[in-house]
Amino acid sequence: MKKLGIVLSLLLPVIAYAEKPAVTGNEHMGGQNMEMMAKKMQEMQKCMESINKADLAKVEKESIQFEKKIRALCSKGKRDQAQKEALSFGKKISKHPVMQSMNKCTESMRGAMQDMPMPGQDMDFTNRHACDDLSGTD
Repeated sequence: MKKLGIVLSLLLPVIAYAEKPAVTGNEHMGGQNMEMMAKKMQEMQKCMESINKADLAKVEKESIQFEKKIRALCSKGKRDQAQKEALSFGKKISKHPVMQSMNKCTESMRGAMQDMPMPGQDMDFTNRHACDDLSGTD
């Protein structure tokens, strides 16, 4: 049950976004487009449910440990080292089979929700700083 909760928590932003009326320019999306988006969301959810829950839990645990390490480095003023670690972790985790599966699952939704980060997106710290991303998030 906990593992299903993890998957659902990854989907919450998608669901919350989908509850908002979709707007393109000054027009709301028509019913047919909303049906298509709902179908894509169901496909994505089914795909996400197929991801190995034990592997997903391992990635979650590794990510939590990574965040603790980065927070510690940032709090000690070691921003350069934190950034280096973040870049390394981002490259490593984006190649993980679980993350690649999540990327495939969310692929069809990306066009409809371009501004929203999707579960499984690559962790890219090249244009932002890891310490700045963590500030204010506890």
